[in-house]
Amino acid sequence: MIRVGKIDYCRRRNAPMQRIVTLGLVLALLLAGPAQGASIEVGAPLAPLAVEEDGECVLDGDDTRFVPWDSGSLQGKVQVLEYVAARAGVDDIHMTFFVALKDAALPRDKYQITRVVNSDDALWGTSGLVVGEIEKTKRAQPGVDLVVDAQGLGQQQWALEKKTAALIILDASGTVLFFDQGEITASEVDTALAAVRNAVAASAGD
Repeated sequence: MIRVGKIDYCRRRNAPMQRIVTLGLVLALLLAGPAQGASIEVGAPLAPLAVEEDGECVLDGDDTRFVPWDSGSLQGKVQVLEYVAARAGVDDIHMTFFVALKDAALPRDKYQITRVVNSDDALWGTSGLVVGEIEKTKRAQPGVDLVVDAQGLGQQQWALEKKTAALIILDASGTVLFFDQGEITASEVDTALAAVRNAVAASAGD
C-alpha cells in the first residue's frame, strides 16, 4: 500500500512536466514547415503538381492571361520540363542542353518544352517582375509552355533545391527518364538528349 501510494504521488508530481512536454511536441508540429514532397526518381512517375495562383501564361489575341496549370497536362507527349528559380543567372543554367536539343532537329511536334518559374524563390522585391518577363517570353516563343509558380509548390512537392534549376525529361506517359539539378555537364547533356531522342522515336512508333 505504501509503495502504491508513492507511485501515485510521483505521477501527480510529474503530471505538470508531462503536460509541458506534450504541449511542446504539439507546438513543434504546428510550427514546423510544410512537409517535403516525394523526390524525383528516374523510372518513376512524376508526382502530381497543381498550380492555381498565377499558373500558365496563355496567349489571348494580342494579350496574355494566366490560367491554373497542373502536371497532368504533361502527359501525351515527350516533355522537356525545366523548373527554375526566378533569379538572375539561373534561367540559362541549361543553355548548353537546349542548344544541343535545337541542333538535334528532332520533330518539334513530338516533344514539348515546359518551363515552370518559381517566383517564390526570387530576390526580395523582384518577384513582381517575373510575370512581365514571362508574358514577354510567351509572345516571343509561343510554342513553349510557361508557368509561374507563385507559391513554390513545385519546389516543395518535388523536393527540389532552391536558388537553382532542375531539368526533367518525361516520356509520353509521364515517367521520368532523366533528372538533374544545377549546372549541367557535357556528359549529362548527352544523356538528357539521348533520353529525348529515344522517347521521341518510341512515341513515333506508337
